[in-house]
Amino acid sequence: MAVLVPEIQIFNAIKTILAFIKKDFDAHVNEQDTLLYRLCGENQLQRYNFFEQAKAVFLAKEDNPRFLDVNVFFNLERASIPTIHITLPAEQSDKDGLGIDEGYRGIQETKGMGGEDEQAPNYTRRFGTQFQLIVTSDNSNEVVLIYHLLRAILIPVIDHFNMVGLENIKLSGRDIQNMNTIVPTHIFMRAIGIALEYEVTVESLFPEDVITKIALEFSVLQDPPSGNEAIQPGPTIP
Repeated sequence: MAVLVPEIQIFNAIKTILAFIKKDFDAHVNEQDTLLYRLCGENQLQRYNFFEQAKAVFLAKEDNPRFLDVNVFFNLERASIPTIHITLPAEQSDKDGLGIDEGYRGIQETKGMGGEDEQAPNYTRRFGTQFQLIVTSDNSNEVVLIYHLLRAILIPVIDHFNMVGLENIKLSGRDIQNMNTIVPTHIFMRAIGIALEYEVTVESLFPEDVITKIALEFSVLQDPPSGNEAIQPGPTIP
């Protein structure tokens, strides 16, 4: 079985969310029936109308210089335009079983180098981790908009994460103070935290041949004693 890579699941989920927002908006004649409007409502930050600005941010096409995209790791080259960066600040072991959970995920059946059937126990370790979705832009209002809309729409996606092996999801968030020596001062950043647990299962490196049959050797005693006869002891081995 392939090793579970949380970054892939998170990346694919966010890209699907962004694509779904566009598809949903195009499918409705009345803008007030769209998911984007239902998420934004009448929210307004001074003159910054969330819905009107959300259309500019979330519906931008790929040829738009300010197209909202997703990156694994922090991409400094895109920090000044609306971007979601997937980062991994910390990871640790979590709630492991006894030993190395041998057989917890069953037995892996493979073919040996000679074509013979082999089987190997699976070993499993559990990890607790905290991913951050860092939202960046040179417009602070855009960061606030993307942060709140993305965090909101991640809530119904938790069921999907559970089905693909990302469990016990907890969402959080915070502002990030950038390092002036690395990130320009005009870049604004806010992070959505995704705390989760997941398991990594790997087959043993030392498989064994599969037992296909068992040969039993036995002998038949001639004239076995009846139930009333005492069994004579055999010869003593010196």
